[in-house]
Amino acid sequence: MVENITRDTRLLAPVRQAVRDIEPALLRLALIDPRFFSHKQHPARCLIEQMTHRSLAYRAADAPEFKTFMQPLRQAVDALSHGSIDGAEPFELALKSLEPIWERQEEHERERQKKAAQVLAQAELRNEVARSVVKEMRGWPEVAQAPAPVVTFLCGPWAQVVAQARLAQSPGVADPGGCLAVARDLLWSTQPRLQKTDVTRLTRMIAPLLGKLREGLARIEYPAAAADLFFNQLMALHQQALKPAATGVVTPPDGKALTRARVDAMFRDGDEARLWLAPSEAQQSGFIEATDSLLSRPRFDPTQSVAGAADASQDAAAAPIASTGVSPISLGAWVELQVHGCWTRMQLTWTSGRGNLFMFTGVNGGTHSMTRHSLDQLVRAGTLRLFSDQAVLDSALDAVAQTAMRNSVDVTL
Repeated sequence: MVENITRDTRLLAPVRQAVRDIEPALLRLALIDPRFFSHKQHPARCLIEQMTHRSLAYRAADAPEFKTFMQPLRQAVDALSHGSIDGAEPFELALKSLEPIWERQEEHERERQKKAAQVLAQAELRNEVARSVVKEMRGWPEVAQAPAPVVTFLCGPWAQVVAQARLAQSPGVADPGGCLAVARDLLWSTQPRLQKTDVTRLTRMIAPLLGKLREGLARIEYPAAAADLFFNQLMALHQQALKPAATGVVTPPDGKALTRARVDAMFRDGDEARLWLAPSEAQQSGFIEATDSLLSRPRFDPTQSVAGAADASQDAAAAPIASTGVSPISLGAWVELQVHGCWTRMQLTWTSGRGNLFMFTGVNGGTHSMTRHSLDQLVRAGTLRLFSDQAVLDSALDAVAQTAMRNSVDVTL
């Protein structure tokens, strides 16, 4: 078992050495207390499991965080290797001395993880409500004549505004905040056929409408640059409406009206759109998207010095993840993620109930979250790879069992 652990390339060299150093104590314990192999909660077994599993968070032996992790562990190992072993008590004492240290290190991390998970869960719920809003607006007859920028706006940011209002109000309110009424006013104000007599109504409507639209977008922290782009398009539509043609009707600026099939396709795209997070939600949860910069691997310069380099064997331990119809990574698994050209070690610590969001946590509680779509893209690009999905001790004991089974078969034959 110890031989299998010390050959495990997932572990940094100091951790493998620590396991070697307590091998004599484990041998003495095995003669006295064979429950080590049959009882998963045996103190000695828990100690090895915890020290190896927690060490997977670190990629480099010279990293300050890893040195902080190893110092108390090294003291516990030295006490075991030089002490008298007449039962499981010394291992239990070592484990109890380390647990409060680990607990203090993780207390702040858990609070950050909890807040990030709450933010992601709320964002996913809002996006679910937004999709139902898109389906509702799709049935409105006036959307058949709506200009393309308006349809895109309604399917995207304004559906999020309506969803946010619905989640903030008590159930049963038909149109909280009048957001749907604003959507209908927007549709009317941009219809390609406005009679001359309606221009007066449009003139009175524009200023209050723009104010309500800006107010709604501010509630979901919609980026100002994207909002300005839409308002510039909307201004062009309104200017055209305020200058009726000689025929008495207003035509779209591009002279074209959307077909019903195109409108349906745009609403369908909005219904199937990727999950959207407000900037503050993205910041709190470390949200990332599979952009070109994340999907492409930078060239490695062999002459470049790499500070805090990991064991060479650790890179070999990380494996590609097969892309399947279900989540390719189990909760608690360790992965390596390349962000802006740098590899970082993270653990999958939370997944949403709907299976659309994933949150990974690294050393010091830093988080990265992503949608299932981004996860699949990063996996296919090779910038997110599985490092470990099984405990080191379990792997070692499985190997022992397989060896024993092969030996048993050989003896029988």
